Amino acid sequence: MRDKILFSIIVPVYNCENYIQACLESILSQTYSDYELIIVDDGSTDTSVVQIKEIIKDLPNCQLLLNQHGGVCKARNTGIQLAKGEYICLIDADDIVFNDYLESLASVILSNSPDVIYFQMKTGIDLSYIRCETTCPVILLDKNDINLLSKATLYHIPELYDRNSKLFGISSFSACGQIYKSDLFKKHNITFTEGITRSEDGLINLELLYYAETGAVIQKELYMYRTENNSATRSYKKDLVEVFRFRDECVKRIINTFYKVEYDDYLHMYYCSLIYELRAISENCIFHKNNNKPYVDKEKDFLCLINTSDYVQALHICSSDQLMPEDAKYLLFAQTGNVKKLIRYLAYTQSKRRLRSYIKEILIKTKLLGLIRKIRQKN
Repeated sequence: MRDKILFSIIVPVYNCENYIQACLESILSQTYSDYELIIVDDGSTDTSVVQIKEIIKDLPNCQLLLNQHGGVCKARNTGIQLAKGEYICLIDADDIVFNDYLESLASVILSNSPDVIYFQMKTGIDLSYIRCETTCPVILLDKNDINLLSKATLYHIPELYDRNSKLFGISSFSACGQIYKSDLFKKHNITFTEGITRSEDGLINLELLYYAETGAVIQKELYMYRTENNSATRSYKKDLVEVFRFRDECVKRIINTFYKVEYDDYLHMYYCSLIYELRAISENCIFHKNNNKPYVDKEKDFLCLINTSDYVQALHICSSDQLMPEDAKYLLFAQTGNVKKLIRYLAYTQSKRRLRSYIKEILIKTKLLGLIRKIRQKN
């Protein structure tokens, strides 16, 4: 029986000078040492590369590759192509991992060798990644569980929020919330779709899970998803309709290619995801405060969007009880075509979000947020 496993850790970097040091230090502090670290710079114009070279100098298991700017998908593909490890670990340059990240993963692999391993992700800005305790409950997944998770890459499923479900807490959309056997990428020639800038993680998970047969869930937080710099997710994106249109074409291609047996189920999940898209496009494009179009043009854009073919189908097929609460609201607005009510609702939700962020920042600074989470977990 083996006692070691080689991991390939891939970190794509683009202008992360404020975060890259903490990210790399958390990786280099791992209690498990059998890994290679492949850092792919995506054409950074800040001091990221200078910092990386200084941090990894004289470390034979670390390498830095310099790409021209081509996006995170291209950077990840470069790393995966060069990876020699049995498992691929994807870590974003502005996040950190706990120091028992690899040791916890290795323990599960050496006992069960699953195709995919999920773990809990912590969100926040706490940079404490040193932890001594390494034991944790592990749940094994069969092909039926994996099929459920493949549907969850398209849209949320109730099992992800049910504390009694073995799928509870899994981040089905993220490429960082799990690791995969490298053979799944290489034997089946699976790569990130270059040019996609939204929902690219869910897209590759949909392909990989088609081939995965076994899985495991580590019921412990191993990854810290940094939230202090997530304002970009709320920024104005004037080309968001085209971005999602490309993503939708890719999703339909994958469903048509791989998921013919449960085609109707997967197509329905796709239509549910379109309601989420509608919300994202409304908030971050059509009705964003930085969109300088006259109101009458914004209204026309919204009505034109919901009258395109796939959205018409989604509005006809989906029902509120199948959607997340925020998306259910948008379903109602789109079905009635009441743009004025939608704008009022947007103003309300944005004010509510700003207040929530302000309160959360205070709780983090006063260290009360961690205490609140522990109390919730016990209950």
